[in-house]
Amino acid sequence: MPTQDLLLDLIVSDDHAEQGCYTFQFYKHGCWHKVTVDNFLPCLDDPDDQRLAFACSSNAGELWPSLMEKAYAKVHGSYYALEGGSVGDVLVDLTGGVVTKLRIDPSPPSPEEAESLWLNLNSSLEGGSVMVCHAKLGEGRAIEGPSGLQRGKQYGIIEAREVRDIDLTGTCVEVRGICFQICPSSMNPICIR
Repeated sequence: MPTQDLLLDLIVSDDHAEQGCYTFQFYKHGCWHKVTVDNFLPCLDDPDDQRLAFACSSNAGELWPSLMEKAYAKVHGSYYALEGGSVGDVLVDLTGGVVTKLRIDPSPPSPEEAESLWLNLNSSLEGGSVMVCHAKLGEGRAIEGPSGLQRGKQYGIIEAREVRDIDLTGTCVEVRGICFQICPSSMNPICIR
């Protein structure tokens, strides 16, 4: 199922959008729960920095990320309850699916392990899985890894493909930064080599 369909499934009703009410659903404790929110969104209390306090879209006037985050915060009791949560838990709450974590050792994999990882990655993406990656760099190391990934930042995997050109031959994973605290987010897709 495409990611866009998954997001649309979370919006249960916008029948009362003209009155400022939206209903979303999240998968918690083994079943789907509906939650309705209004369109009053928290903003920063700074005259020099007038923007939404939490999630926002890089597309001006697009409010669904902010409204969805407000509904998700309501399910958890507050926006602050969302801080430092697990990406795996969030993916379960958004999809009702099962999370599989795959840790990749920093040392190069054997050819068989690399082939198995590549086939698994492609199979999962073709099957409509939502996939996220992050660089886990040790303390004291650079904020940015050799591939350009930033420590502690989550990236949605958009595509995996084989590349054959003059500068690069091999397998690539294209990712896009996921940012819920800084607005607007305008990170362009990058290719991890």
